Amino acid sequence: MRKIYVDGKGMIKDGDLVVDDLRKNQIKKLERKLQDVLKSELKDFSEIKGLNKSGLYLIFEGTEIIYVGKTEREGKMRLREMVSDYRSHTFNKKLLKKHLEKKYEFELKSLKKDSKKELISQGILNEDEFKKAQRKINNYIKEKLKFKFIEIEDDDLISIEHFAIAILKPIYND
Repeated sequence: MRKIYVDGKGMIKDGDLVVDDLRKNQIKKLERKLQDVLKSELKDFSEIKGLNKSGLYLIFEGTEIIYVGKTEREGKMRLREMVSDYRSHTFNKKLLKKHLEKKYEFELKSLKKDSKKELISQGILNEDEFKKAQRKINNYIKEKLKFKFIEIEDDDLISIEHFAIAILKPIYND
């Protein structure tokens, strides 16, 4: 059992380690994992869509990292959601929002579950135009973007995702 306490000098300790040392060790561990994913092989969507592992992925547009994500379940399920529907994956939603705003010259706060119905009822676009835009985004992800992936145990996955986002600052991560 871990024992965290304040010693006589006011230092927070965890057993015999000072918490600052623990933090430094955690940062080093996160840096190593980030380096591992950055050094991993760049792959097409077709090469990663069947992954059966949890882990961290980076999405590239050319040489720029535009999104960092994680998959905690079977990777193939989460990655396939990326190219299904804007309601299934945040990245798809953000790409579709940007595309619609540019093509139809309007601004959306966000795309929500009912956004499609609202856009159609307001006469901004019709059902076929929306479906065509969704297909265009799905094809863009499948054909134009590249990916890097490393398997990571669930205990570290959220930490490394947040660390990677903070360090890399991809444009589609909030």
